[in-house]
Amino acid sequence: MLPKETILECDKLFNHYHPIELDFNLDSKVRAEKMREWWDKEYGMIAKTEVYKDQLLSVVERSEILLRFGVREMFEYCGQTNTPVHVLSAGIGNFIEIIMQGLGIKCDIRSNFFTFDENSKIHGFNVPLIHSANKSKSVEDLEYEAVVVIGDMPSVSFI
Repeated sequence: MLPKETILECDKLFNHYHPIELDFNLDSKVRAEKMREWWDKEYGMIAKTEVYKDQLLSVVERSEILLRFGVREMFEYCGQTNTPVHVLSAGIGNFIEIIMQGLGIKCDIRSNFFTFDENSKIHGFNVPLIHSANKSKSVEDLEYEAVVVIGDMPSVSFI
């Protein structure tokens, strides 16, 4: 889907910014600014490619995305008990939406979604971008008595 040059540039950005993402000794404001910088650069490059909305399903179908053990059953249980499910991700929400729909899971997704132009070409992303250092701001409006957090970053424990 993405041109080889874009993939190589995204890899360079990952190699530069990922160590910063994992450095929890870094001042939180500096870390958050670096994460915003990373997401802006990477998502800006993606938005400049010739990718269209109708290509997204095939990307998911060709991917090797796996749910963690027990997650599908947890989502099914939530559906049976009318327990709300909110997915928070600094990734691309359009892909999460396709996966969740394919599993028959109804949920609220807080993520970065592509915006499209009149020809259904990716035009950009919704703002503000959600990144690993600002996820908690994306759920400040939610009211809940209890929450189960499953994440891939230590920072999700601060939500």
